[in-house]
Amino acid sequence: MVGDNQEQSLKPLVTTNLAVQPVASFTPRTRNQKQITETEDALLVSLEEHMLNLQQQVLDRIRPSADRKMEAFVYWVRCSILEFDHSLWRRCQQEISTTIYKYIGENDLLKRKQPQEPSQYR
Repeated sequence: MVGDNQEQSLKPLVTTNLAVQPVASFTPRTRNQKQITETEDALLVSLEEHMLNLQQQVLDRIRPSADRKMEAFVYWVRCSILEFDHSLWRRCQQEISTTIYKYIGENDLLKRKQPQEPSQYR
C-alpha cells in the first residue's frame, strides 16, 4: 500500500495536450527594419567612439603631467593667439613656426647625441 501511494504521487495530477510550439520564428526583416538596425549600429559605433574620446580626455587630465610649467605656457600661448586679429595671427604663425622648427632641429641633435633612454614625457 505504501508503494501504491508513492507510485500515485509520481504520476502527474493534471494531464494536458499541449502542442510543441517553436521557440522563435524567423520573419524576414523589412527594408525599414534593416535601415533602423543600420542606423542603430551607426549610432552605437559613434557613441562608442565618443565614449572612448571622453575616457581619453579624463585620463589625460588625471595623469600626472611631465611638466606643468610647459603645459601652462602652451595653454597661455594658445589662449593669447585665439584673441589675435587675423592679420596679426598670420604674422605670429610664421614667426612661431620658424622658432619652433629651429628648436625641433636642436632637440633632434640633442637626442642623437644622448644614449637612447625612454622619454619621461611619453
